[in-house]
Amino acid sequence: NTPPPTPKSNKRRPEHQPSSLIATNQRNKRTASSNVSIAGQVRSLSLNPEHTSQSTPQKSRSSHASTKSNITRSARDIRDERKKEAEYCVRHNLVLDALVAEVAKPRDDGLAAFTTQIATRVCERLEAFIHAYEHSKKYSELVKWTGMKEQSPESAMYSPISAFFTYVSKAIDSVHGDISDGGSYSRACVILPYDITDRNPIGADDDTRIDIALRFVNRNASDADLAQRYLSKPDYKDITAIVEIKREQLYIYNRNLYAKQTNRRFTWGFTICGSVVHACVFGNDDIFVSKSMDVMEPNGRKELVALLVNMAYCEEDQLGYDPTIRLYEDGDVKEIDVYDQESRKTHTYQCIEPIMLATRNFGRHTRCFLCVDCRDKSGEKKVVVKDAWAYATRKGDGNNTVDVRDEVVIMRKIRDKLAGNKELEGKYATLVHGGVVRIIKGDIVEEDNTDTAFGMLLPPSLSSEKREFRAHRRIAMTPDCIPLQNVDHVDQLIVAAADIMNVHTAIAKTCNILHRDISVNSMLITKLPENKVRGALIDFDCAKDISKVDCKTQPERTGTYPYMSINNLLMSNVKRTQLDDWESLIYVLCWLGTTGVNPADEERYDRAERREINKWQGTEPEDVAISKRNHLLTADLFVNDILAKFLKLPGYSRLRALVGMLYMKIFFNESYSSFFHGTITKAKPLLDEEEHSDEETSSPDLPVDQADEQDEDIRNPFKRRADYAEDIADDLLKVLLKEREKALGRIRNRYEKEMEAPF
Repeated sequence: NTPPPTPKSNKRRPEHQPSSLIATNQRNKRTASSNVSIAGQVRSLSLNPEHTSQSTPQKSRSSHASTKSNITRSARDIRDERKKEAEYCVRHNLVLDALVAEVAKPRDDGLAAFTTQIATRVCERLEAFIHAYEHSKKYSELVKWTGMKEQSPESAMYSPISAFFTYVSKAIDSVHGDISDGGSYSRACVILPYDITDRNPIGADDDTRIDIALRFVNRNASDADLAQRYLSKPDYKDITAIVEIKREQLYIYNRNLYAKQTNRRFTWGFTICGSVVHACVFGNDDIFVSKSMDVMEPNGRKELVALLVNMAYCEEDQLGYDPTIRLYEDGDVKEIDVYDQESRKTHTYQCIEPIMLATRNFGRHTRCFLCVDCRDKSGEKKVVVKDAWAYATRKGDGNNTVDVRDEVVIMRKIRDKLAGNKELEGKYATLVHGGVVRIIKGDIVEEDNTDTAFGMLLPPSLSSEKREFRAHRRIAMTPDCIPLQNVDHVDQLIVAAADIMNVHTAIAKTCNILHRDISVNSMLITKLPENKVRGALIDFDCAKDISKVDCKTQPERTGTYPYMSINNLLMSNVKRTQLDDWESLIYVLCWLGTTGVNPADEERYDRAERREINKWQGTEPEDVAISKRNHLLTADLFVNDILAKFLKLPGYSRLRALVGMLYMKIFFNESYSSFFHGTITKAKPLLDEEEHSDEETSSPDLPVDQADEQDEDIRNPFKRRADYAEDIADDLLKVLLKEREKALGRIRNRYEKEMEAPF
């Protein structure tokens, strides 16, 4: 699980803002030169392992707190952030006048002609009904909408709008039987609004209420079943489209469809302002919005009816569903198809349970399922099937013949390079099968990507070739692991982290691959006998093969804000190295140390207390980067603002000490000069003249601007550390592996005591 999506921003703050940071430093009366050994600072904070917090524990009250990076915020904080995010995305991520109707247009020419007849007949009936002097009591409400003379209160519009959708659905059903070709074409579904409006649906992670929900029910359902579903309370597991009076609210509610519908590729929605309707399709990076359809005008009604008719007859993938993921009647996943691009064969897996769900409107929509191959009768060979829309390279773009961001290609290289290494076995995701999802569309089979799914939506003024491109990939991998937060205590966390960074280092050195997305979601564990665990590194869809790509010339932002490195957040021109992932590990451990390494410890986290670490979860990446720079600027700041806020529970003092040692190895490594220290570029007047004379200086033969750039490079600690990244990473790994051995010893002692204890 991950936090709600953060809006893309065109604003860029300068990479270095020493003035604000120096001000913070002066306010706290600390400077980089005053750094002392953080180990001493940590020791002064160490508490009795048996000491527990005196504050009353505050338990998680609702499901939105289950996302690890959301636990530091209250329900109000989350609600406010979602509102701001929605307002931003509605301003910046809309594609207006999109050809939304093209998505639902039947692919078969004969069916397209048939639906045109249906739409024409339904419109004739609708017009006759609207202009009749007497109306059926059942549908008379719709005339209040199509003939509204003045703006009505929002709540007063729910019933008329629902009546319109219900009338059209019933008319389609009636007309279908009247047309002689009706027997040749089957109707996919019935479009029905839930009778209950303005309600908080089942499955919501907050208390928000949606205006109207549309349910597309299979046409073969019995009348009794249709009536029951029509009258039941809306359930995000079943909703096909949400109808909202305000566009921002539609954005806020829509993410629940991705979270609760595991086979949803994209979603539909409708926004209504007075009598004006817009149909919306939510893509991975944009919201495609149709032209206005005014139901007070005959042409507007005609366009809306035509769209609803096409949606009733189109194939399920056109409604955003994934036909390669099949469900049980209750909505749980039954089977998943995985196409293997190496063997060019499709393998079917039976789903045991989902282990990760999509929670965002935009992004990769990553989902993971614990599965077993349908051919395995024993059911013992379990795999994890990952489904995600990752950024990719279009075929034929420039001179690219191979997608260097293809997770399947990267995982295949890792598998082949590390084959036979027993020490690392089971500690990284190993490819079994994988490739781009293939969907049957009429008589053809297409790879599923943002061009094939949304290319027809773009108005003539926009070109799909200039937009972000994502490929829908699905991968079956081993081992079958569980989330990191299933550790029993801090020592297991330390062992898991060491295993993960050990294999991370091996992959970087042996395979020339940088992972670039260390987070609680990419770090998993396997429980072993005698209370031991084994860490496993997964999620390589942000990874890059640095033997093929220059990580300096292609700055980009990847990952989840609370765990991203400062350079990553700023999209700086400092080349990405192993140190970015090690920095992310520090943030992961800080987050777990503050909020709890497992659900039991999370209950001791006091949400009411405001902490500095909360700033790592802002909506603007530049703001998050500046907060982290402030917190990591000096040892004093890091100890007092972050480490001192770790939970006062058994074992957390050891985690605090470990994080402190890792911090010092990166940001204040004694093996390197002060030019390597800290988080800001040193200002010239503050440089030590004697020290400066021993360092490289700008060449007098260079032009002034180049000399200034070289001089800044010398004073930028991130650039200096990047040049020695491999050596510093080796130092970090030594520290972590040493602590791993200590943790294993404590785990062994604890297990032996448990075995000796009487029953």
